[in-house]
Amino acid sequence: MIYELKTYVSAPGRLDDVLARFRQPVLQIWEELGIEPLGFWTAESGERGELVYVLRWDSERQRDEKMAVFLKDPRWLDAKAHSECDGPIVESFATKPLRPTDFSRLR
Repeated sequence: MIYELKTYVSAPGRLDDVLARFRQPVLQIWEELGIEPLGFWTAESGERGELVYVLRWDSERQRDEKMAVFLKDPRWLDAKAHSECDGPIVESFATKPLRPTDFSRLR
């Protein structure tokens, strides 16, 4: 089992737009593709906000295959273009694979 920690830093004043894009259509597409988010959190610092979430994968191969399909999905491409018609809503993002320890409750 692999977990993936992802952090998106919004452009100033655009965290609500990032959240809206996840609500529709990202989560629906992920559900159809079997991409499993474990949780989502927000943090705010001044005008910028962060969306932090964790995905669960059976393997790196599964992650690569499912994310490749997602990134080509026309609904995702349309939502990304539409949400960024007034400029980018994400300033930066980071992803980090996490492997559970032998004493972790999540394995």
